[in-house]
Amino acid sequence: MMSARSAVVRVGQVCLVLLVAGLLWHWWRVRPAAVVSDDAVDDLIEEVGDTYVSVHVGEIQRGTLRQYVTAYGVAEPAAASAGQGAASARVGSSVTATAATVNCSEGEMVKKGQTLFTLDSRLADTAIAQAQQVLVADQMALDALGKLNSTTQPSTQPWQLVAERQLGVDQANLERAKSDRDRLTVVAPIAGTVTNLAVSAGQTIDPKTTVVEIVDLDRLVAAVDVPAGDLAELHAGQPAELALRSGDSTTQPAAVVGNVVLIDPSLNPSTGMGSVDVSLPKDSGLRPGQFVSARIVVGEENDRLMVPTQSITQNGNDDPAVGRVETDGRWAVLVPVRIGWRDGDKTEIEGEGLDAGQQVVTGGANGLVQRTRLHLLRD
Repeated sequence: MMSARSAVVRVGQVCLVLLVAGLLWHWWRVRPAAVVSDDAVDDLIEEVGDTYVSVHVGEIQRGTLRQYVTAYGVAEPAAASAGQGAASARVGSSVTATAATVNCSEGEMVKKGQTLFTLDSRLADTAIAQAQQVLVADQMALDALGKLNSTTQPSTQPWQLVAERQLGVDQANLERAKSDRDRLTVVAPIAGTVTNLAVSAGQTIDPKTTVVEIVDLDRLVAAVDVPAGDLAELHAGQPAELALRSGDSTTQPAAVVGNVVLIDPSLNPSTGMGSVDVSLPKDSGLRPGQFVSARIVVGEENDRLMVPTQSITQNGNDDPAVGRVETDGRWAVLVPVRIGWRDGDKTEIEGEGLDAGQQVVTGGANGLVQRTRLHLLRD
């Protein structure tokens, strides 16, 4: 059996080994960055049990960053503006009448002035025929008075003047009857696509009812709601990036870029939001009623140092930092940074010794300590 003395010696040896290992570990954690490249030290650390952190890396870049006001709304036809009418029209009947024919279909593209539908014209045709008969009678009476005036005293001439005035009145009645007849042929007030058709042949139409809706799909805007505090940063002409709202089942179109065209100065009293119209290009692929998000550019900075946003972490002092990759990708050292603008997946930074072209840890950055040995993962 082991004597008590031998046991004490063995325990002392174990403690000594542990102390040496602990000192080496502490030295490895606090040594200056220049020491980490020493291969002999690397080998020694591996012998006492080095720990690797698996990470992905990205690159520090210089480029342009933008600030945005983000807003949400729907695509809708453009409103009337100086020199241009509205991009939509609602069409109905000016009188209560029965539809005789329907000359368009939903989804059809129509030209301005094209017949959309006609109304029963039998009463109007009768009114025209009667007005024409009255006009013929007036003319016959006027001709008779003319012959009479040629053989009698001039005192009979005022009767001819009365007949001429009546002829004028009845001529106007005929033109009015024809105009009423023309209104029974309803035409498109604008060129566009029939987006809604609510009439069929034989149906009676009330003058208060819209039966055809037309939209010029090449002239849409995104009508978005903007918080009152952001309205002061907006002005006409600012570019905006638009996309379908998350969850919209419609296929996402290609990137859509428009411009601010209208800022409504009034606020919605129930939401405290202002309304802003952003123009949409002809090939946007959007349709009226689709929900959209808009990122309106309100600021731009060039030649800024930036990193992938994912690379921003914290050091031991809870300050923002990035893990700069060193020694051929074997180590990462946390470098404190000051954070500036964020633009999507890019964040502006300033930090001592950081420059474009250097690599920083992205995926796995939150697992870094001041100096960390790395295992690089490939994307």
